[in-house]
Amino acid sequence: MKASKSSTIQPQLFQFIDMDELVPKKHILRQLNEAIDFSMVYDWVAPLYTESTGRPAADPERIVRLTLLSYLFNHSERELYQLLPM
Repeated sequence: MKASKSSTIQPQLFQFIDMDELVPKKHILRQLNEAIDFSMVYDWVAPLYTESTGRPAADPERIVRLTLLSYLFNHSERELYQLLPM
């Protein structure tokens, strides 16, 4: 006796997220991203890191961005991590 095939549709395993739709067009985060070049952070912290020892460090640019968000919006660390998907 064969098992009958189910007629249910399998949900997609991965979900496509368009980052441009996630953050509103006139949001201050977009304006900050265009106004500030955060790549300079790598030059500032380069003498503090070594590639030969230890584990890889957290991305310094991301740390600065999170700190700026926390300051601008007066969020606690917990609130900040709840907002991170945006």
